[in-house]
Amino acid sequence: MGCLYTRTLYDVFITPSFAFPQFFALNEPITSYTFNAPNAPNTSFLNVCITPSLPAGLSISQQHDNTFQLTGTPTEASNMTVYMITVKGSVNYLGRILSHIGRKAIMYPAEVTISHDTTPITTPRISSEYNNTLLTIKGPLGEHALPIKPFVKLAFEQTSGESSATAGQILKIAIDEPDVKHQRAMWGTTRALIQNAITGVLDGYRVPLRLVGVGYRASLEEGGILALKLGFSHPVDIPIPHGIKVNVPAPNRIVLQSTDLQQRGLLRMSWNKYNLFNLATRTLPQTNNKTLYQQKWQSKKDTRAYHGEQLNERQFAKIFSPRLPTSNTQSGGSDASAGSKHPPVTSLTFASLERRLDFVVFRACFAPSINAARQLCVHGKVKVNGKKMAHPSHTLKPGDMISLEPKSISTLKAPEDPSQPHTFVPHPYSQPHLFVPNYLEVNYKTCSAVYVRDPMSRPGRVEVPSPWPASVQALAYEFYARRRK
Repeated sequence: MGCLYTRTLYDVFITPSFAFPQFFALNEPITSYTFNAPNAPNTSFLNVCITPSLPAGLSISQQHDNTFQLTGTPTEASNMTVYMITVKGSVNYLGRILSHIGRKAIMYPAEVTISHDTTPITTPRISSEYNNTLLTIKGPLGEHALPIKPFVKLAFEQTSGESSATAGQILKIAIDEPDVKHQRAMWGTTRALIQNAITGVLDGYRVPLRLVGVGYRASLEEGGILALKLGFSHPVDIPIPHGIKVNVPAPNRIVLQSTDLQQRGLLRMSWNKYNLFNLATRTLPQTNNKTLYQQKWQSKKDTRAYHGEQLNERQFAKIFSPRLPTSNTQSGGSDASAGSKHPPVTSLTFASLERRLDFVVFRACFAPSINAARQLCVHGKVKVNGKKMAHPSHTLKPGDMISLEPKSISTLKAPEDPSQPHTFVPHPYSQPHLFVPNYLEVNYKTCSAVYVRDPMSRPGRVEVPSPWPASVQALAYEFYARRRK
């Protein structure tokens, strides 16, 4: 298991020391003195340097791979008895590249059943799972299905036990071409995912949490809601995702349990509940028994979670402008909206964010999230007018064109025929949220987009996409416009 590779290391120094048994005698030839360098396989010695210098008339020649001979007749006397030899050579190292994690076998007990369906997946959940096989892992606590890359090979072996009930199996993982970088990368990853799934269905995962704060409490309510009191004027209600069990043994202690290691962390990493699912099932914030400031603060929190979540308040304050420009009144609307002198704040409160590079990449549907778009920019996958731009906060001007590498776009599916272009395949359940604003022109064949103009606002029309109605964004605008400095 592994792949052969060869590399040459220059400037490899081997520095032994040796002592001559006698002084160099003047005009007496030396013909039988030899010394050996340390044995180094596949080493080609280039030269030998001796400190201090040998007397004139003496020289060193290489006899074999690591054997050197001192020959010659000294023409000058020397009383040095210890010399330091530095042997410089080049090593052609021949070895194997191995995955230290992937080559380890997985041992699992008899109560865990693993079945491998080698039928290729033709209707994948996401584009990266196309043509994969399916590995099903069943255990006492549940069941998991893992997609396996087609170049990953699984070998099952039976282990012997004291009885048939205690006998388990060994799963060995290999890949077809270890010299391919992508296959080597998935070798250890596949082994880790399988091991995590076996541990999940056998023992499960458990994460204890502790609330630290005066009056901080947690409780479980009907309908799978985790209610938290975290010092706000209102409780924080968090819906518990499917597959996660939540226990509250004490008011200030929470225990998360799940069989999926990745799903176990979703609840902790998604305290911010404005993900794709919650956007589809969103409801208007409750305003009962709340002061005007609390309503503004709640609206600000809701809107900022969607618009510029990656920016802190100080960064957003530099972008926000309380002075809204006048709107372009357009006939055809209602009399009230046609006579309005100011544009709706639902558009221009966050219009300045739409000029950022990471926002344009996300709006053009080149990335599934704003954080993924930011990652593409930081990793140098985005070009602005033909030049690589690694700053997500770069402000685009009307007429600027951005382009991306097709391999870096997760929504582009590589065809079986390399001569055919990539096809745009959206992620499942994302179609209701995928639309390109009017101020962008996107070409998915060339993986490029043109920022045509800045977002505009007219009465009754909003160009900045937002899941929140005008009433919520108006309160958010008032929070930033009238807050104390």
